[in-house]
Amino acid sequence: MKFFTMRWWLECQNPPPVLGTPQTMPKTEAIDFPNQAYLQHLAVIRERFPADVLDINEQSVLHDGLLHEIRFDQASNSLTLAATVDDGSGWDRDVEFCYQEVVSFRIVPWEGKPLPPRAGLGEMGYDELDVAPDGALVHRILFNSGIEFDVQFRNIELR
Repeated sequence: MKFFTMRWWLECQNPPPVLGTPQTMPKTEAIDFPNQAYLQHLAVIRERFPADVLDINEQSVLHDGLLHEIRFDQASNSLTLAATVDDGSGWDRDVEFCYQEVVSFRIVPWEGKPLPPRAGLGEMGYDELDVAPDGALVHRILFNSGIEFDVQFRNIELR
């Protein structure tokens, strides 16, 4: 994550002693909410993404969303992320991000101290849209477990 990092998220939440405290954690990032910097970044790249994907990203409906499945189809070189997210009135909107012409994807843990044990990836926290140096589109999702999902692709469809 470039903007909504795990360190920033922990520092904002007054973490429990097992994770350290804002006073004992090294200060490598500002505690200020990074939304303004991210919106400036998004303004530069927004024409590369479909309107419905931008709407979900800008409304933060993935926050506290529940991931149901990640499917990779090698034959079509596509990856689908299925989740339930907040539609503004409750947890009743099922969405699928269908990433096409996948360049790469990875699921990586946060490099700092681990969060308290949880089963699975946890709830979705923050997500970012980006463009890689080679022109591939990028979607990053940070889960409350500290795990980051990062996929690079050429096209995306929201179902």
